Amino acid sequence: MLTGLLALLGYLIWRSHGWNPAVFADEWSYSKFSHLAPLAESIVPSYLYLWVMGATTACGTGFLECARAMNAFAFVAAAPFLYLIARQFTTNKVAAWVALLSTMLPMGSYTAFFMPEASYYFAFCVLSWYVLAPSLLDDRVHAAVAGVLLGVLSLIKVHAVFLLPALCLYLLFLQALRARHPRPYLRSATIVLAAVGAMLATKFGISYLLVGKAGLSLFGPFYGVTASAKPDRLLLLAMLWKNGRGHLMAVMLLYAVPLAILLQSLLTALAWRSMQDRALKLQVYTFLMLGSAAGLAILYTASIATTGADEALRLHLRYYDFVFPLLLIGAAGACDPAGATRPRVLPSILAAAGVAIVLCATVGLRQYRVLLVDAPDIFSIANDPWTLYIVAGLAIALLVLWASQPRRGAVLFLFAFLPATVVLAEVRLGAGMHYLADESYFDTAAKFVRDNLPLEERKQLTVMGANVAQLMRALFVIDTPGADYIEVPYGAPITKEQLPVNRKWVLIVDAHPLPENLPVIARAEHFALLEMGRDSMRGTYTAMMNTLMPRGLITKIEGLSGREEQGRWSDARQVVFHTAQALPKDLTLTIRAAAYGPNVGKPFVVHVGDAVATMPPGAAASDHVLVFKTDGQARTVTIDVPQPTSPLSLRASNDPRALGIMLHFLTFKNNE
Repeated sequence: MLTGLLALLGYLIWRSHGWNPAVFADEWSYSKFSHLAPLAESIVPSYLYLWVMGATTACGTGFLECARAMNAFAFVAAAPFLYLIARQFTTNKVAAWVALLSTMLPMGSYTAFFMPEASYYFAFCVLSWYVLAPSLLDDRVHAAVAGVLLGVLSLIKVHAVFLLPALCLYLLFLQALRARHPRPYLRSATIVLAAVGAMLATKFGISYLLVGKAGLSLFGPFYGVTASAKPDRLLLLAMLWKNGRGHLMAVMLLYAVPLAILLQSLLTALAWRSMQDRALKLQVYTFLMLGSAAGLAILYTASIATTGADEALRLHLRYYDFVFPLLLIGAAGACDPAGATRPRVLPSILAAAGVAIVLCATVGLRQYRVLLVDAPDIFSIANDPWTLYIVAGLAIALLVLWASQPRRGAVLFLFAFLPATVVLAEVRLGAGMHYLADESYFDTAAKFVRDNLPLEERKQLTVMGANVAQLMRALFVIDTPGADYIEVPYGAPITKEQLPVNRKWVLIVDAHPLPENLPVIARAEHFALLEMGRDSMRGTYTAMMNTLMPRGLITKIEGLSGREEQGRWSDARQVVFHTAQALPKDLTLTIRAAAYGPNVGKPFVVHVGDAVATMPPGAAASDHVLVFKTDGQARTVTIDVPQPTSPLSLRASNDPRALGIMLHFLTFKNNE
């Protein structure tokens, strides 16, 4: 099992390597508040997840690959806990197979995104292992620990708050299984209070430690607004029915046999008042958690259905697919001959109902909007008619077999049907996500800015374009606090009035005609970079040597070599800067520079027109402040290099360039 998990970990990391980000605004928001903006400003209260993912800052421009590796590790780390749960109901080998199969489910595709799904899945598996394992603790202590774990879960995704009622009901069910207490209602109340109190104390306590008073909100700014909305009740009911039946068809198509096993166990226990089935705890817990999470997904989708024409047709399985491995464990328990039940009327009724729903899915499911990022489990099936028909036919055949031979039906589901759909999903996911390896115009433009503008300059950047998701994608790549965006209509001309007056840099992406006389610093086929406020020499202007050249005030440079991390080396006897307009009569020029080899400490003569000054740069970079009084007509700055020398001639390296001075930046200050 360990070898298989390590192989799956490597595969998950390898599969998404080099992919571009895709899920916006989610990925941009999580990335931004994990390491660019203050944690307290996050619009969703996923403070623990964001705090942990802040470690990706250490990876520099590779922060997304680090996030993916952390996601993959969390996703695979859930498998041992699933094994421990499954081991209570089946053999070692079957439990190991369930753990491995769960790690191969299509929801593993979430590891490719800067999102908390993988971490949430891991934390849920830990919680499930704890509450399903035999406990010798007092009921109230056991409930409090479960509440703490759920509180941690809610700090990864706030959706866990809605699992609290399901958890409390399950804890009460556990109490009912034990010996009667003299005051059962009082005991039940204390158990619920222990779970709720521990959960809220954990959530708000850790939130307060991480972000202060901003963490004392149950849902956070984004979901708080949604929770307070009051849609029309009749419309809400209609949307609930429309979206709910889509989820029912999708889940039944994928997990018909495990769902039938679950319902049979629950209905049998209710009908016969039998609580002796060893798998009953698992089935009750699975039913409560799946019902709670799926109900939340349907309710949330219905509540926002008015925001888009087809929003009610979107199936967000990612809000509850973390429960699916528990269905597999339920099926694994039915594979055990000792746990198999004899065919009765109930299995036939359940199978008939399941067949009817699957048949409806062959027609009805095709009208729903199934996206790869919303429902990777069903994406590979619902969007291809022939695949849908084949999978539906196999699901129906398994249901019919299970009704007469429960154990054989469970075995074929677990060892044939589900592995086949997993392989199919992997093939389709690979084809569906190949576009992530291709750069968009926004990726290209963003990488150009990231590679050519220093960090401090990128903080003063605004990106303009027509697609909000792509604009966020550009900011994700630029990965700089302070950078923002402005949406403009597609193909519309950019006017001077639209340009931000308080920003230094503007990156315009895609086909937008520009007005004349704008300070375009760099232009490519699909983007243009503008430097604002540099059409005249007013105030102070800084030219960074490790960035784009020439630009703004400086239109041409002679005598400098290529851009390096710190700046540029001179490779001639003179370095000449040509300016777009005349320099002021009273000019202060600050030059940060370092000399090379025999030039260290020697006087470098600097000319601004006919005015002259000298500076003696040392081996380490230092600032030199030079004051010039000119006639107001000078349009060049010239630096004389005393003794250009190549490292090759000094046998210091194989570099043949005639180096003299390393220039970091020049700052022009108008003293008039």
